[in-house]
Parts: sequence; structure tokens; C-alpha cells
Amino acid sequence: FIITAASCIDQTDHDEISILAGVHNRFHDFPTIRYATDVYIHPEWDRSNAHHENDVALISVFPPLNIVPGGYITRTC
Repeated sequence: FIITAASCIDQTDHDEISILAGVHNRFHDFPTIRYATDVYIHPEWDRSNAHHENDVALISVFPPLNIVPGGYITRTC
């Protein structure tokens, strides 16, 4: 899963979401690209809320990301 802000994806067709992971430059020669299989937006997210409460979403990707110690892709707690 990728964690992101709901405000970044709530108005996007979920079939068009792709993830570019493990690079610090969009023009990296060998990016890791994954595609969204499911998107879960917090059920209490409301774009009209000025405080951005519950502005969180999870994106399930396929294939899973390969996370190795010392690599550019890491887990968050």
C-alpha cells in the first residue's frame, strides 16, 4: 500500500493512478512503476473541510514493491 493525501486523488479516475517509486528525480533511468489496484479514501474525508481533516488515502499497488534494506523504497510506521 501507498499512503497519500485523499485531496491528491479523490477527483482522479483510479484506473489512471500510477506510482513512480524509489527515485528522487522523475527522469531516473530505471524507475519502479506500479499501478493502483484499489483505492481507499477515508470515509469521513470531505474536500470542503477547510482544516483537511481525514485527508488520507491508501492505494493498493500491483505488483508489490520490492523493499530491501538500504534501498530507495522504505516502509513508514
